Amino acid sequence: MINSRTKVFGVVYAALSALFFISCQQTHSYDWQWVDLGDGQSRISFPAKPILEETPTKSITGGSFTSHALKVKPVATVAYGCTWFDDPSLTGMSAEDRLNQARDNGIRGVQGTLVSEKRLTIQGHPARDVQITARGNAAFDNRIILAGSRLYILMVADVTGRHDAQNIERFFNSFTPR
Repeated sequence: MINSRTKVFGVVYAALSALFFISCQQTHSYDWQWVDLGDGQSRISFPAKPILEETPTKSITGGSFTSHALKVKPVATVAYGCTWFDDPSLTGMSAEDRLNQARDNGIRGVQGTLVSEKRLTIQGHPARDVQITARGNAAFDNRIILAGSRLYILMVADVTGRHDAQNIERFFNSFTPR
């Protein structure tokens, strides 16, 4: 027979497990705001006001281009980013090769491991959704889009390993390429 102490322990354990599960599934509540990417056509909604960084970058053929990045860390454990650039040295590569290269560079950049990859089309442009894990169980959700000669990389990183699917989808689906 189960004694009352065992029943109480079981009820407490079940309640704590349910609370833990619910807290892991909760999404952050952000102050979403639209940001224009500067070309008059592309825009995206960020969970807080992002900071713009522009970096002169060397291409693989020795030329140069400017890489643009909007980044924000709305809470201590989560970061959102959108990077875009036109690398003239890559114009001879196929769309598939350019998306593969962007995926591989992202994995190398965080010393991560590919968890999943999905090929898709975003407003007629070839794209990939990529999930990566890295040191300390960090989770990276990336959407890579090739629009003409421009490559866009959307990224959500969570150092706790969570995938806040609701906010990730909101961020990814808000993007409008040129």
